[in-house]
Amino acid sequence: LGMVESEVVDMPLYYGVALFLLLVSGNLLVLSVFFGLGGASALTTVFFLLGIALLFGGLSLAALTHLTRHRMQSLCPPQLLQNIRYDRYVLPQSVRDKGMEARYRSAFELAGQAAAQLRDRGADESILCYLMLSGQTVPVLTTMNAGELYVFFRLRCCTRAQWEIRDAACQALAALREVSPELFRLYGPTCFCTGKCPEGKMTCGRQAEMKRKFSE
Repeated sequence: LGMVESEVVDMPLYYGVALFLLLVSGNLLVLSVFFGLGGASALTTVFFLLGIALLFGGLSLAALTHLTRHRMQSLCPPQLLQNIRYDRYVLPQSVRDKGMEARYRSAFELAGQAAAQLRDRGADESILCYLMLSGQTVPVLTTMNAGELYVFFRLRCCTRAQWEIRDAACQALAALREVSPELFRLYGPTCFCTGKCPEGKMTCGRQAEMKRKFSE
């Protein structure tokens, strides 16, 4: 995964998308009717026709907190103690830029050593969760209906979203557009979907750029 702001150490990311039943097959008129009848709220009914499973192969625990904030989803939480490893973590570019890469890596190494020592001494598995670090990555599977995906992409494709969940959201949207372009060409950050930025004084001021990017 070619992230601009980070890399994932020793764990290639995989974004899998499965569409169980398609809402449309080349009929953009159907989508226009959905948006015209009830706006985004009408898309919640698409759940009965469209099931979308997103597999994020390596979200950090920090990014996972952003994903779990979306309530209208069927999130399969990872078994952290069974899936977490101390050699799989996100290395932010900002850490490198500050010359702290060696210390950052050593934090994971030391935490891993402490976890191994505790395990060898018979510590209960529930204790080991206190040695987990936010940068460690785990696989995550979630299912959302079309309405919640509309909300998810509006928030998480925005330049003001946390960078890791933004990268994951943009790549998931690109994958969905490959499978069902008629539906997901309408999805993106709020400024792309509505033509207006909701961030007020905190706007990035790049609405024209975002419109071009998500229109491609």
